[in-house]
Amino acid sequence: MELHRRPKSAERDKDIVNKTIVLAKFLPEPVKAQEFLTKFSSHLFGDNMLLIGMETIVRPDVACKECAEATSLVLKKLGQPVMTNLYYNTVKMLLERVSSVMIDHESLKILVGYVEDCLKGGNLVEEVGLHPNSAGERGLKLLMMLSFVFPAHFLHEDVIRHLLCLLDLDDEIVAPLVLSVLTFLGKYKPIGEVFPKIIQELTPVCKHFAVRGTTKQAKHAIRCLYVNLVDNHATVFAEIL
Repeated sequence: MELHRRPKSAERDKDIVNKTIVLAKFLPEPVKAQEFLTKFSSHLFGDNMLLIGMETIVRPDVACKECAEATSLVLKKLGQPVMTNLYYNTVKMLLERVSSVMIDHESLKILVGYVEDCLKGGNLVEEVGLHPNSAGERGLKLLMMLSFVFPAHFLHEDVIRHLLCLLDLDDEIVAPLVLSVLTFLGKYKPIGEVFPKIIQELTPVCKHFAVRGTTKQAKHAIRCLYVNLVDNHATVFAEIL
């Protein structure tokens, strides 16, 4: 979308063509798809509201409701939603691959709460029919996968603080998975850069796991610190060594 905001130039047009070719490869009938994506690119240049809608859809931290509304707006501008409208169906397939209509900040807040309930042996385990011995771990692995794909939705103070609370649980499987989540966030944007107060709280926790934790806990604690600190790396790691 950023290319469509640039001033017209041969280089810009070449970049758009190259990206259109790449996108078309992920859709059925790439040759036809490229033709319709090229048409869609021209449509974006001619309709600023359409471009704004697409910019909203691809924004990393977009909320599900906002994304769904923008998707609906975009599709309405593509003609009738019938099988014979190949232009509409091609762009619709593209939107299905890039739209975030299930995961956002609010849904993650709820999910972290559910995972905590499972780890503490709450009623949720029975309600959803999961095995009590594995429900919490499976929930943490789900959070880890989501943090890799949707790190921007995790990058909120309430979500991160809730994750930090999980590190207090007396279960050695918890820390490596939670620290992995925080590591993926740090690779996207260091926690120390966004939330300086939180990194001050996280640093001693990671240092504790690095010195007194299991081998797995120590390894993940070091990784977490490395990507989330914005300065004082030498001092912090010297204290650990």
